[in-house]
Amino acid sequence: MESFSQVKQRLIELCDALELTPNAFSLKIGKSRSFIKGITKEIGSDALREIYLTFPEVNILWIITGEGEKFLSSDKNISNNNNLTNYLREENKNLKEENKRLIQENAVLSARLDLYHGTIAEVAG
Repeated sequence: MESFSQVKQRLIELCDALELTPNAFSLKIGKSRSFIKGITKEIGSDALREIYLTFPEVNILWIITGEGEKFLSSDKNISNNNNLTNYLREENKNLKEENKRLIQENAVLSARLDLYHGTIAEVAG
């Protein structure tokens, strides 16, 4: 007996809305033809990621919880893209600052190492 999965049911509804068969949808997201048929409980993050990348207009939260609409409004889609862009910009800024700090720390440590080797050479000489 096949287990009932609400996620599976929502994916089938999504396929209907996208005018795709479950098999065609599965293939589009890089899964086997029988991917949707094989869902018995939850869906993995890898599949959700592929759905998001292939169908950015789909509300991933709706797939997981059933809350909200199947599709993001274009305003929400733009807002999500802006939020992601802002996040990535901030992360890039932080990484550049960390890189600069590490370069400075490396220079200090190199100077200390040179000083240490000079002291050792004087003692040995």
